[in-house]
Formats: sequence, structure tokens, C-alpha cells
Amino acid sequence: MNPKLYKKQIEELGIDGLEIKPDSLIEATSMLIELKKYQNILMQIKYNVRIDSRNISKEYITKLDELNEHIETNSERKAKKIKEAQKKLLKEREEKLVPYDGLDILIDGYLVQIEDSKIFLREFIKNQVK
Repeated sequence: MNPKLYKKQIEELGIDGLEIKPDSLIEATSMLIELKKYQNILMQIKYNVRIDSRNISKEYITKLDELNEHIETNSERKAKKIKEAQKKLLKEREEKLVPYDGLDILIDGYLVQIEDSKIFLREFIKNQVK
């Protein structure tokens, strides 16, 4: 899937700017449930992002392997051209993977925030029950 679509999915969750200020036990519990839901969705998106990254890497490994086979059977001049093509492929691969790496970092940041919020809510609930 396109990295922009993943980004859109994340934005649609509405996590950014989410305030965790419960006024009651019921509100804290419902926020905790909501955060677990967000966490599960983000974990699924992260899984999909990693699968896409892995597929892109595999695709370029295959292309590089094909070029490597040609180096062994061609002249020195053609080998230089093939080396240049390899560099170009590596650069292309990195350019394709950068948005996925950014998404991975973004998701990790949200997951840390969610985990911190869950700890806060559990403490709030524990204090309310006492």
C-alpha cells in the first residue's frame, strides 16, 4: 500500500492531540479501552508497513541478483555499466523505503504515548478504587 494511505489511516484515528484527563472511573475505563483499540490498530498498520518494506527490499534484491549474474558473463566495460545500474537501484530502493521508515518512527512514537497514557489511566483507576 502507498505510504500516504497509511499516513491517512493514522490521521483518521485522531490520536494526535488526544487529551487524557478523566473525571471519573467510568471515563478512565472507557479511555483505557479506546487506547487499547488505537494500539491494536497501530500495531496492525505497523505490521503492514513492515511487510511492504520487506517486499520492496526483496524486489530490489532480486533485481540486484539479476545484475550480478550479468557481471560475471560480460566484458569489463559492461561490468562498469552494470555497477552503475546497481548503484542506481540501491538509491531507488532507499528512496522508496524512506517514507516507510518515517511511518515506522511515527507509529512507534504514538505507541509510546499510548502506553504512557495507559499507565496514567491505570494509576487513576487504582486511586479511584481505593
